[in-house]
Amino acid sequence: MMEIRKAIKKDFKEIGKILKQEFARPPYKDKWTNQAATNAIKYYYKIKSDIYICVLNNKIVGFLVARYEPRDKGYLTVIEYFAIKEKFQKKGFGKKLLKRLELDAKNKGSKVIYFNTSRNSFATKFYRKQGYSENKKIVQLGRKLK
Repeated sequence: MMEIRKAIKKDFKEIGKILKQEFARPPYKDKWTNQAATNAIKYYYKIKSDIYICVLNNKIVGFLVARYEPRDKGYLTVIEYFAIKEKFQKKGFGKKLLKRLELDAKNKGSKVIYFNTSRNSFATKFYRKQGYSENKKIVQLGRKLK
C-alpha cells in the first residue's frame, strides 16, 4: 500500500540515501556523500520546510522538499529536492507527491510553485505533463566562485 506523509527525523537517513543515489545519475552527476545528503535534509527540516515522503510497503521510495518564501501577496513555494527511486519512476508516485504539495501550498496561501531543473533531465517532461511551464520572465544567472 502506498502512502504520502510528512517526514519525521527517523526518515532523514533514508531520504539522504535516495538524494545521493538519484542525483548521482545523469544529467546531474552530483557527488553527495550519505552524510552531506542527510545534512541537507536536516537543514530544510530545521528551517521549517515541508518534507514529504512516498512510502510503499513500509519503504521510502521517494521524497519532495519544499520551502516557503513570503511575498507581497502570500507565499512562493520553492521545490528544493524531488526524487523517486529509479525503479519506482513512471508509476504515479511523483505525481501524487506533487499533488500533495500543491494542495498544502495552496492552503498555506502560496500563489505559485517554483523550482529549478536541468533542461536535459527526464524530470522536465514530467513537470510539463503536470501543467508546469518555463517562466519566460525569469533568467537564472550564476557564477563559479574562485
